[in-house]
Amino acid sequence: MSIVSRTPRSLFRTAAIVTSATLVSATTLVMTAAPALAYALHGCKVSSTTVQWTDGTGGGAYGTVAQSSASAWQATSTPISFSKVASGGHVGINIANYGNVSYDGITQKVGGGNPVCGSGGTWTTKLTATWNTYYADGYSAAKKQSVMAHELGHVLGIAHSGIGPCVSVPLAYPTTDLRYDSCLVNAPKADDVAAANFIY
Repeated sequence: MSIVSRTPRSLFRTAAIVTSATLVSATTLVMTAAPALAYALHGCKVSSTTVQWTDGTGGGAYGTVAQSSASAWQATSTPISFSKVASGGHVGINIANYGNVSYDGITQKVGGGNPVCGSGGTWTTKLTATWNTYYADGYSAAKKQSVMAHELGHVLGIAHSGIGPCVSVPLAYPTTDLRYDSCLVNAPKADDVAAANFIY
């Protein structure tokens, strides 16, 4: 299975992307116990519970938020830990100006395009999780974290899912305008934790 995951800014503006690129037919829906509602999986994961990441942001404000996004996952009751490395690793956290497109974050393989899932159910290429600076330059640190922590969820194997109201909106919710602007979600919630625990 392969997938390019984007964090849409608005569900209305990105309906085609949400249905065709990020909610693929191979996605598995798993129901979980209250208060979590449900989660969806990509069907592929990182080969280790220690996720190695490189910082391609150039440091500064984005570098700080890259670290806080990884730390948001580490602070959960999952076996996941993130380790920053100088090179290699499972995922590079980056910035790029993609212009006025429908997404403010994207997860793909290095060089662009769909990540590839191997027969063992793990990503076979290094991934990149990238902020679209066209939008993200105007975001607060907390909103930037909402985008990147969401993208790191895709790296872990979690697909878009979730419904409102805000008490039920997970980090995996596809649109930043609801997930953060309305609900202030910028760290994993119950559904996200349940998904990661199921995968790992």
